[in-house]
Amino acid sequence: MLGSEAFREGIKAGDIVRYAAIGAALMASVQVVLGVAGSVELGTLFKLAPAIALSYALTMLLYALKGVRFYILTRNLSDLRISFKHAALVRVASELFSLVSISFLGDELFRVYYLRRRGVDAGRSVLISYYEVFVEVVTAASIVLIGAAYLLLRGFEPGIMHVVVAASAATLTFHLLLILGAARLGELAKAAAGKALSGAPRNLLDRVTRLIDDYVIGFGSESRALLSNIRLTGSMIGLTYLAAAVTGSTLYVIACQLGIPMNLLEATLVTYMSLALSAIPVTVCGSGVMELTILVCSCEFAGYVPWALPIAYRISSYFLPLITTGVLLCIAVEMGMT
Repeated sequence: MLGSEAFREGIKAGDIVRYAAIGAALMASVQVVLGVAGSVELGTLFKLAPAIALSYALTMLLYALKGVRFYILTRNLSDLRISFKHAALVRVASELFSLVSISFLGDELFRVYYLRRRGVDAGRSVLISYYEVFVEVVTAASIVLIGAAYLLLRGFEPGIMHVVVAASAATLTFHLLLILGAARLGELAKAAAGKALSGAPRNLLDRVTRLIDDYVIGFGSESRALLSNIRLTGSMIGLTYLAAAVTGSTLYVIACQLGIPMNLLEATLVTYMSLALSAIPVTVCGSGVMELTILVCSCEFAGYVPWALPIAYRISSYFLPLITTGVLLCIAVEMGMT
């Protein structure tokens, strides 16, 4: 997307429809398999409509909080001066790409693309987009690790918990190394590119080197300074913990209507355990992985396999937001925001 014809011309409404259709088709196939496997009747889902509607409203509140976070970051880390309404619309609309792509390669790249088109330099664009990822990884890892200890003390021990804790710890370690070692990684990448392209035209090597300087080394030089900004980092983490509570609520309201004895803290942990595994970039938006994790973990609370839970949850947190973010992105395109 970056540096291509799409960058120069911008995103078109037809592209948005294609992305949404592909994502919806893949996710729908998973829900059909779950529904058939668990003999989930449509009547059961209709009875869950009030909880699904509330869960969807909470999902949109979650997106709005992300809009606030994006607005604060753009105001503090760039010279870009856009209204809160503009920032929130673009940030919420960008969630469409997280719903139709694998983790860390969807909405994050779109926000880099958006900021670059708005004149923000490459290093700052990557930093603003990636910093949201970083605070979410830190928050998610802490919730999973603390929550796992809480469940063990409660006598619960889902077999999948060990895998989730290991995945969360590995993801956190990777991102810490990335944000602290990006500049060094960029230098190594330049050296490798020099050797690999030694026989290529000089302008190609110059272009690759310039991209590494802009997007990798530029990001690395900015990231360490940002981590030392305690006030901004603290506010971002605090806002992300608030978003985490809302995230847990999206599953909690559905679990309550199904009669599953799960409190908000436990629902938040189950949600983040599913997010931790679905963040491993193997399927689009964690399709299949998230549903399986929710099923396995919720069995510990329900005492049975609540097949309707992940299906209803995906309706409220995927299909309805997919439509909403698609419409908002089309509006942003028509208004010339992208």
